[in-house]
Amino acid sequence: MSFFFIIVRFVLSWLRRYKKFACRHCAADICEDRDIFSMSASGLMAAYVNPHGQIHETLTVLQAKNIRLLGHEVAEHSWFPGYKWTIVQCRLCGNHLGWRFRNSSLKPSIFYGLTRNGLIFAKNTTGNDEEEETEEERPTRHSTDDEE
Repeated sequence: MSFFFIIVRFVLSWLRRYKKFACRHCAADICEDRDIFSMSASGLMAAYVNPHGQIHETLTVLQAKNIRLLGHEVAEHSWFPGYKWTIVQCRLCGNHLGWRFRNSSLKPSIFYGLTRNGLIFAKNTTGNDEEEETEEERPTRHSTDDEE
C-alpha cells in the first residue's frame, strides 16, 4: 500500500471520530467536517502568508458558529481575489480563529478561512462512534430458550 493511501486512511479515520472543530482555548464548537470545502488548488487546507510574514495554515469552511467579527471589511492583501476579509474571533473567549471572506457577486458569497492554530478536533457526539455509545443506545439483546 502506498504512503498516500495510508495517509488518506488515517485522515478518514480521524474524520469519522472527530467530526467537529472547536476553539483551541475554550473548546466552543466552531464548525463541522461537512462545512469544509476547497478554495485552493492545493486542497482543503493551504498555507498563506500575511504582509507581516506570518504563515497561517488555513482551512476553508462555508459556515462557522460561536464567532464574532472584529473590525471592518478590508480588500487589501486578501488571499482570495475579489473577496474582502474581516477578522474572526471566538465569541466566548476572544481567541483568534481566522477570517471571514465576503463578496456578494461571487460564489460562495461568504466563507471562513480558519487558522489551524486556533482550532482543535472535537470528538463526534452523535452516537455514531462506538466508544461514545451509551447503554440506552445499544440494541437490547433478548435471550431465547435455546440460550438458557
